[in-house]
Amino acid sequence: AGVPKNTRQEIISKGNTLAAHVYPVPANYLVLREDSNVVINGDRWRVMYGRGHSTAQACLYSRKRNMLLSADHVVGRITPNISVWPLETNANPLDEYLHDLKEWRTIIPNDVRVLPGHGPEFTDLHGRIDRLLEHHEKRLEQVIKIVTEEDGLLLHQIMEKLFKPDMGARNTVFALAETHAHVNFEIYKGVIDIDLTKDQPTYSLI
Repeated sequence: AGVPKNTRQEIISKGNTLAAHVYPVPANYLVLREDSNVVINGDRWRVMYGRGHSTAQACLYSRKRNMLLSADHVVGRITPNISVWPLETNANPLDEYLHDLKEWRTIIPNDVRVLPGHGPEFTDLHGRIDRLLEHHEKRLEQVIKIVTEEDGLLLHQIMEKLFKPDMGARNTVFALAETHAHVNFEIYKGVIDIDLTKDQPTYSLI
């Protein structure tokens, strides 16, 4: 993606620091299917997928309790990282994320009590969704402006124009992956073109 050699070496030397702080994937597990129901202490919770931040992220909504366990899909203070990772470089997670946000807005009432995966609980779900949608719309506009001003940019060059410099290895990984998600979104919309004929992919406005 055009990441400088010294930054690449720093990223590789640090490795996956998250893996040391989480449980390994179990040998077997139960998948909570979207729109199915889970009964906990007699209360029925609807399984709602919040895609984009992670694949098939199961969130739970109880109409009876007027409560939403929103995991990392909607949080009150930060914007979930929506990223394209090396295992699936043609993925379009931002499209999934925005789609599910809009769907939640029509299904779940605004006064629901939201318990997210990060930070304190909050209300005004619709207002928070609107702010998240606005954030990504502005970021997409920035991406289009960048590739409009200069043709044939590497992904890392686009990232440098979107985010502050000298972020360190860990934040560079997240920033690059999130930049990739926004670029891919515009590729699928037919706004940005990817050139795969060179040593490293470059991006231009169609």
